Amino acid sequence: MRLIQIHDEIYKKITKSGVFIINFSNFYLNELIKERNILNRVRGIYDDRPLQQGKRLFNGHEVVIHSYDELKELPDDAICLILSGYYKEIFDKLKNIEILKQKFKEIYFYADREISYDLYYRHKYKKNALHDIVVFRSAGPASHYMAGWEFSDNPRALFEYMLCNGYNKKYELVWLVCDPEKYQEKYRDVPNVKFISYLWADTEDEVKRSLYYYYICLAKFFFIAQTPIFMRNARPDQVRVQLWHGSGFKGDRAKIVDEKRYDYMTVTSETYASIHAKLYGLRKDQMVVTGQPKNDESFHPLQAWRKILSVPVAQKYIFWLPTWRASEIVTDVKLANETGLPFFTKNEQLKELNDLLTTLDMVMVLKLHPSEKNVQDNEAIKDLTNFVVLDNDFLAEKDIQISSLLGNADALISDFSSVAIDYLVLNRPIAFLMDDCEAFAESRTFHWGDIENWLPGLKLYNVDDMKQYIKEVASNIDSGAKLRSDLYHVFHKFRDDKSAERVLQAFDLHL
Repeated sequence: MRLIQIHDEIYKKITKSGVFIINFSNFYLNELIKERNILNRVRGIYDDRPLQQGKRLFNGHEVVIHSYDELKELPDDAICLILSGYYKEIFDKLKNIEILKQKFKEIYFYADREISYDLYYRHKYKKNALHDIVVFRSAGPASHYMAGWEFSDNPRALFEYMLCNGYNKKYELVWLVCDPEKYQEKYRDVPNVKFISYLWADTEDEVKRSLYYYYICLAKFFFIAQTPIFMRNARPDQVRVQLWHGSGFKGDRAKIVDEKRYDYMTVTSETYASIHAKLYGLRKDQMVVTGQPKNDESFHPLQAWRKILSVPVAQKYIFWLPTWRASEIVTDVKLANETGLPFFTKNEQLKELNDLLTTLDMVMVLKLHPSEKNVQDNEAIKDLTNFVVLDNDFLAEKDIQISSLLGNADALISDFSSVAIDYLVLNRPIAFLMDDCEAFAESRTFHWGDIENWLPGLKLYNVDDMKQYIKEVASNIDSGAKLRSDLYHVFHKFRDDKSAERVLQAFDLHL
């Protein structure tokens, strides 16, 4: 059975006999329909992902997506077309279905403009030696752009470490971002640093497109924290490392198999090596325990943060970083209560909290998840003197990473965000908001069923609990110290500022 890019002759056959789609993708089906109006010729759609199966809406039409088990019913003359960016992975699965091997000599895949360009340039450079190029990407898919995410997180921390230690003398360090002009000025005088746009992957501008694929095809190393799809056709001698953005408590109901999408994933402990291998469908030998480069910054926090962010001077600072409560990829989530915040439902509660903070000479710094726009319409929050909300867009404008601020916090409040695990390296008080724990477990699941036994800090069930925690922090009482100590080895193997160094050593990047 061979994998072949669909071509005109096959399209002609489809107009007569129809086509069977393997793996459903709104994006690729829309792209295909723009090129060839074959929607009314689709005779069946099949997908091996349970969450995709069943009835779905596509462009206002109801479609039924069947499981792979029903592929055995395909007629012998069926034309099977893979609609997936990971078409090679899908083909490998189909090759293992005996009845399909007996029935079909050819399986086809659809290549949109980006895939077509990728295949062209891969062929062009296939005999060229790889260069000392390191490519970084922290952004998710282009369709999910969010301010600040494209130049952030573990790839950003690793990049900055490499610059500080002169790795750019040997390696060309290349960032894939949306708009390169945002960053070029800052690094204009730094040798061997380049910013290019991931949007150039399918641009009609041949100069930009050629530059993009030159780096993608000839780089020795890739360090990413989000989508790996742009590396799908990487050569065996290119090293693709998923640094990810955190090791937390949340699971995922979707079955993900990333084994062939990158070569390695870095984690903070052996426990997370096992958890992430299972969660992302990776082999044990793909897991590398190094720690997270961004956690190194917690040991060297930004000193001028109060002036830059207009935070009042106080004796102590408590940071509150709640997790993302949306269950789908969205860019604007608002909580349906008076405050627009989790945990607090009434503005009067926030006023009482502010009064307590003022009395204790403390400031609470709230940093919401970038996807949540919860306090924009609440004028009452703006009147709170000791309660500061950090807006993601403002931080992005100032080019400030939350990891560079954490070290300024005397204590942390979170819930199930991975930031609690990040902050754990500092061995300072942590508290977890538990008011919607059950609802959260139903929507996302946890790595541990008995989650309360795996939280390295105090549990806060109501506003009074939070007030008590604040008072303890003010009085230097650390009730959660033993919990942190007992659980630290579960979440971290190391407690130092050398994670970026270990990452480079693990993959043999040296001066």
